Formats: sequence, C-alpha cells, structure tokens
Amino acid sequence: MFSKSGSRGLTVRRFAPIGVAMAAVILNPLRVIPEGTTCARLRLGQVQNQPVLPGLNLLIPFIDGFDCMDVTVKSFQRQVAASTSNIQDLNAKLAVQWRVPPSQVPRVRREFGSLEAMATGIIDPKAEESFKTVSSTRSLDSAIGNRAKLKADWESTIKANLRPYPVEVVGLDVVNLAPSEKVSEAIETKQVAEQEALAATYKATAKKNEALGVIEEARGQAEAHRLKAASLRVPGAREVTELEKIRLWAQNGSKVPTTLIVGGEGGFWLSRMLGIR
Repeated sequence: MFSKSGSRGLTVRRFAPIGVAMAAVILNPLRVIPEGTTCARLRLGQVQNQPVLPGLNLLIPFIDGFDCMDVTVKSFQRQVAASTSNIQDLNAKLAVQWRVPPSQVPRVRREFGSLEAMATGIIDPKAEESFKTVSSTRSLDSAIGNRAKLKADWESTIKANLRPYPVEVVGLDVVNLAPSEKVSEAIETKQVAEQEALAATYKATAKKNEALGVIEEARGQAEAHRLKAASLRVPGAREVTELEKIRLWAQNGSKVPTTLIVGGEGGFWLSRMLGIR
C-alpha cells in the first residue's frame, strides 16, 4: 500500500504540468495584436501615451493591460432636418465615414473611454451641426440645385469642427436631399397657381388677338366699302354697276330685263353692249 505522503507526492506530480501551463498563460508577457486593431497600454491603471500597434507586443503581467480599439473605417447615416437662408425646411440623409488614427487611440481611451462614446458624443452631433450651418447660408433652390457645392462646403466645415478631436473624416455624402413635405406641398401649390395664371394669360391673349382680328376685318370691310363708294362716283361707274347686275341676273338664272333705262347717252351705249334693240 502507498503511504499518505506518497499519495500526495503522486497527486502533486500529476497536476504539476497543468499548473505550470496555467502559470505560463497567466504570466505570459507576450500579446499578439491583430491588424486593424490598436491598443492603449494601461500601466497600473494609467493610460500610456504610446499606442500598442499590431504585431507581437510585450506587457508586464499584473502591471500592464491592453485596451484595444478597431481603427478601421466606420460609417453611419443620419436623417437631418435643417433650414435654409429663406427659412425653408430641408430634409437630408447624411452619410459619414470616419476612423481613429492609431496614434490617437490612447487619447480616445483617456478622454472618451471608448469609440462608441466618442461617436455618439462628438462625431454624430458635429456632423449634424456642420450641415445645418452650411444649409443656413443658401436658399432652398441653391441647396437642391447645387448639391455638389453643398457637399463640398459641408465637408470643409465638418473637418474644421472635428479638427480638435482624435478622429479623421474619411468621406461623406448627402444620400438624399429634398424639401420637407410641407414645403413640397407649398411648391406644388405655387406651381399649379403659376400654370393656371399662365393659361389664363394665354386665353386672354387669344381673346385679345381675336378681337384685334375682328377690328382689322371691320376696318378692311369699311375700307373696301369706301373704295367701292368712291368708284361709283367716277364717270361711267353707274353703267358698270348696271352691267354687273345684269350679269348676276344671268348667272343666277333670272330673266334678264329687255329694257334698261339708265338715262342719257349712257343708256343707249349700254343697250348696244347688251344687244338690246
């Protein structure tokens, strides 16, 4: 039989490798930081200024700790209601891409605690504030009609507003830009009114032109009558008129009179022209 002391020795020898392995894991001074990640070194709870970059890094067990952050590009979209210089409501959907430079990870950990806290407390509000500032400097037509200029001004404004903070704006875009529903209805109402007014103008112009045409036609008829009346006063006009009457009688199938009294020598001359004996 084994003695108690022998049994204890056997147990110690059996678990010794496990203990060594656990101690090696706990006391392992090496850490591998993956790509896209940067850590802040906490030494006795204090954030150190130098970031811990990807790769194999050394830390002192029980003294050092790593607080790692994702330094790849992140993005968010936000719906914003802004106002233009002519006090018109403008709705926009903004998209912002940003990242934290690896060198700024210790500062983010020290001042904000985490990326999420900095995003919700700084980046998101500054993006909205910057866009509202830019939209307030232009009219509704200018904002919608020249979106590229609006985007460029917003980009320069947001970068200036975020310059004091440990963040980098990689890209941004105005995904959707339109007047508010109320403004859209007002614009539509205005357009309808303008179209109706234009149609009324066209109608009034047509009536005016029609009236002018009637006037001109009356003037033409009056001038024609005047010329006819003047022509009747010239010598021989009466005989021509009587001849025209007879021609019309003949064309319409009426019986042509055989006796035409016009007086004077003209009557004799007209009778000879008509073949009247």
